[in-house]
Amino acid sequence: MQVNSHVIDDASDMYVIAEIGHNHQGNVEKCKELFRAAKSAGAHAVKLQKRDNRALFTREAFESPTTTRTASARPMARTASSSSSAGTSTSS
Repeated sequence: MQVNSHVIDDASDMYVIAEIGHNHQGNVEKCKELFRAAKSAGAHAVKLQKRDNRALFTREAFESPTTTRTASARPMARTASSSSSAGTSTSS
């Protein structure tokens, strides 16, 4: 397999993919900063996630000024039994 000029096989050096996930919080400038940090650390690529927080969280969690709407808010995330929007998925 080859990605741009980097050959990926059993004999090649590893191909590093940095996991940024949703740490950019939807902020493009923060995302660019994380891209630069990943490149500086030696990553060849980055992986992001995008999600619809209004569909993911309960109204209480979404509107809470103390919730960062990240993994720490999971107990307040919607479940299939609590929302008709449960079909929302995270893309990678």
